[in-house]
Amino acid sequence: MLKGRTPGCGSAPKNPTALAVRSVKVQIDEAVSGDFDNEVIHVYVLDDDLLEVGKQYIFFLSEASYTEYPIDFFVQFPEFILKVENNHVLRLVDSLRKEYIEPFVDKKYNQVNELIKYMKQNRKEQVRTKSEKAIDKMSSVDELLSYADHVIEIKAGGVIPVDNNLAIVNYEILKKYKGGDFHNIYSLLLPDVIQEGDTYLLFLKDIGERSGESVTLATRQGSIINRESAEYDQYLKYLLTD
Repeated sequence: MLKGRTPGCGSAPKNPTALAVRSVKVQIDEAVSGDFDNEVIHVYVLDDDLLEVGKQYIFFLSEASYTEYPIDFFVQFPEFILKVENNHVLRLVDSLRKEYIEPFVDKKYNQVNELIKYMKQNRKEQVRTKSEKAIDKMSSVDELLSYADHVIEIKAGGVIPVDNNLAIVNYEILKKYKGGDFHNIYSLLLPDVIQEGDTYLLFLKDIGERSGESVTLATRQGSIINRESAEYDQYLKYLLTD
């Protein structure tokens, strides 16, 4: 939970280095609970009309850290949008009319200072572990190969674009360098850089209870290597000599 303001918002541009979800940039004024690495974070919003640019809000957030997205972001519970005005907390009940009401029966907690004081006194801290955070990149191909549970070469079949710069990719496994024995995985959710008919090396990590049940990219960078890229031969050399 945090108190913060929205200096700017809007969907990010479609490119590999931008956040590929509809997001609002939020300047953190006060972290009530939780651990934040930066003073400005990206918050996913279901609808652009839920938040107003330049306003201050109380945010109730869950963190999203996935290798399919280029950076971490946070998800705001859409049914509980609390705006701060003149030290008072107001809950959004109609985003089109911008209609707000006091959210709490006990009016004491409709004052932002009292609400934050109560939340701090009753918070339950959750400790983030490294395993819960998506890894950006490894320092070497050897390290990536060691970390990945599966290393396969595929030919991309049908590529179906979905929201947030992702695609559902049907595939054919051409070669297994490590693991690769999947259980009913007929398609992969990958960034939409994948082109139908092209061949790729993929470095994947298990996220299911058993190996090959459900997989994701091992890292944000370096886990998808196109056969036509300059890096392909370098990666292949490591795989063939392992």
